[in-house]
Amino acid sequence: MKNHRAHMQLTDKTWLVVPLYNEGKVVREVLTKVRKTFPNIICVDDGSSDNSIEEALAAGVTVAAHPINLGQGAALQTGFSYVLENTDAKYVVTYDADGQHRVEDALA
Repeated sequence: MKNHRAHMQLTDKTWLVVPLYNEGKVVREVLTKVRKTFPNIICVDDGSSDNSIEEALAAGVTVAAHPINLGQGAALQTGFSYVLENTDAKYVVTYDADGQHRVEDALA
């Protein structure tokens, strides 16, 4: 029970920053799965031309959007800025929107 409590405290103080660009086909499933472990997620859409924003919102995460594609670095910076300015996060983890990462990787 002690490990479970420590795990919950860790994930409650952790925010995932997820850069997003034209991943509408997979992003809802990816975010829904990772949200079971990490409830705090900011997804930064980087000028997608598909339904990525709608799918991310449907997964129940916070979404910020760039009006044009500025690149992954800019999307990460926007996400980091959001976390620093709006949360009391202790940890920030980057996570890919396309499903390349496993949830377990973010816990390591």
